[in-house]
Amino acid sequence: MQIWLSDDPAIAWLDRHSIALASRPKPRYAGGYSLTELAAIFSWASTHSTQVRRDLCVGVVALAFGAGLSTSEIREVKTEDIALDGSTVVVGDSRLSVRDEVCNALADLRARDVFPLPDTRYISTMKQPQGIHVTPRRLMLSWAVAKMAEGTTLQAVTSRIPRATALRAMEEVSGFGSWPEGVILRNVVSDYAGADKRTKGTRKPKAKAGKQSNSEPSQTYPRLRLIEGG
Repeated sequence: MQIWLSDDPAIAWLDRHSIALASRPKPRYAGGYSLTELAAIFSWASTHSTQVRRDLCVGVVALAFGAGLSTSEIREVKTEDIALDGSTVVVGDSRLSVRDEVCNALADLRARDVFPLPDTRYISTMKQPQGIHVTPRRLMLSWAVAKMAEGTTLQAVTSRIPRATALRAMEEVSGFGSWPEGVILRNVVSDYAGADKRTKGTRKPKAKAGKQSNSEPSQTYPRLRLIEGG
């Protein structure tokens, strides 16, 4: 038989559930990405059929993981903020270095004047790498993990990102490992500038019977080339 010390139903409920509430695990924040996941994210752009989406994928990865930029900072980046070789990006009054493995990809985006990028919220509705949900926040956290795994101090990292984020990143450093050689960010670029927009809804003309068509491939399916970064 239970006897409550208070007639207040709220206090009675808390007394009855206090042990269960105390034993609940603390919520886990989504951490940074593993090296295997980052390798898959680096190939993410190639899974999309339009140049706008491919450029958005590459731009978000290059700025969030490459330089530790937040979502709001990514939205503000303009073409002139990026060095010709993609090695630095200006944010506010600071010129930030960009990780080597994304420099060439970022330089290509700059050369094609794709900045400012479309709203980064669109990436949540786009096709994701299998089993991975890509967000700028987790990419920024991964930047911090990678930097500290390479010897950058906590103090230096907290000068770029919030201290709470840097402290969470520090917990993941021991299991991160070394960046694998040859894993670089690549752009997938249409051979036809603006072909994705120009050819929407068009069809390739049929060749006449008995004659072989010598025309160029339909621009509805633009040829692609890889732009390597690193």
